[in-house]
This record gives sequence, C-alpha cells and structure tokens, in this order.
Amino acid sequence: MNRRILLLGALTLAMVGCAEGPLWRTGRYAPWVRSKWQEENQIALSLEAKRSTIRSLGRAAARTQHLESEQAVGRLAEILREDDSSLARIEAARALGRSRHPRAVAALAEGMQDSDPEVRIAVCAALADTQAADAINQLAMVLNSDTDRDVQLAAARGLGEFKDETAVQALVGSLDERSPALQYRVVESLRSATGEDFGSDADRWRAYANGEIPGSSPSTRFARWITNPWK
Repeated sequence: MNRRILLLGALTLAMVGCAEGPLWRTGRYAPWVRSKWQEENQIALSLEAKRSTIRSLGRAAARTQHLESEQAVGRLAEILREDDSSLARIEAARALGRSRHPRAVAALAEGMQDSDPEVRIAVCAALADTQAADAINQLAMVLNSDTDRDVQLAAARGLGEFKDETAVQALVGSLDERSPALQYRVVESLRSATGEDFGSDADRWRAYANGEIPGSSPSTRFARWITNPWK
C-alpha cells in the first residue's frame, strides 16, 4: 500500500509539478511553473502588440497623400531590417506590399538580405503585391540568385502576378532549371502572366517570348490578354 501511495505521489508530481509535464499549467503552487507561464504570456502579448502596431503603420503608409505615410514606410522598413522577431519582420513586409507606397519596393529590397528564408518568402509575395515595375527586377534577381529553393519558388510565383514582358522574359530564362518543382512553378507563372498554355514545352515558351509564334508579338499579346484574359 505504501509503495502504491509513493508511486501515485511521484506520478502526480511529474505531471503537475514539473514545468515540462503535460499538466504543468495546473501546477498552481510551483513558482517556476507560474514564472514560465507568465513569460510565455508576456512574449505572446508583446508579439500581438507589435502586430497591431505594424498593421496601423501599414494603413498609414497606404495613405500616400499624407505626410505620415512617409514616416510609416520608414518605420516599417526599420522593423523589416532590424526587428529581432522573424514574425514581426514578415508582418512588416506584408504591410509594405499592401501599402503600394512608391518607396515600398526599395524597403522590401533590403528585406531580401534577411537571413531567414521565411522572411524572404514573405518579401517576394509583398513585392508582387506592390504591382510596381521595379519589383519585377527584384523578383528576377531573387529567382536567379537566391540559394534557398523555396525562396526561388516564391519569386517565380510573384513574377506570375505581373502581366508584363519583363516578367515573362525573367521566367523564360529559368525554364532550364534542374529542379522539377521550380520548372513546374515557372510554367504555371508563365501561364498566369500570359494567358497562354504551352505546357512544359520550353522551346515554344521561348518562341512566344521572342514573338516568333503568330499573334504573340510583344506589341499586341499583352494588350489582348489584359483586355480579355479569358480568351
């Protein structure tokens, strides 16, 4: 009987008293448990406060006719460049992209130097959100030079959001990539950017980009696609 009581007591202590046990949050009388819980809550509240601030800055940055928009973009760029939280940097990139502020692309370009691939992926999506012509060149550079495959995929996806000759040329230049995933993404983005479908036939895509396929001259094909994208 005594052994059973001792075993039960040890099990209860392991489950409740231990800060890593499955029921550690119920350990009301263990100071280290309360300390850990408070620390977690403080971190969560801090991140939520940052997120709320970043979203407010994003709304201010979108009001490009107001003086405060310049300050907001500068603050978002600072967060993207310097904040120690990857999640905060990702939120800042998204806010910059949605703002479509004239300085957003330059701020996002700095974010492409981030050491965290998840941040760079978010920056690629944000560059596409800006729909700015100079964002295409940034995405093309990432597609050709980033060492992380997922970031390259994000850049290819972003280029597909532009109905633009430069974006198509950048995508066509990556058709010979050895990665099947990247080849597939490039083709899907070409379909999105042009409204055409030549499957995985790289030669036909190149001919299309060079205006060698009837009806695909650079002067007419994008005008036709933008006018009637379903044709």
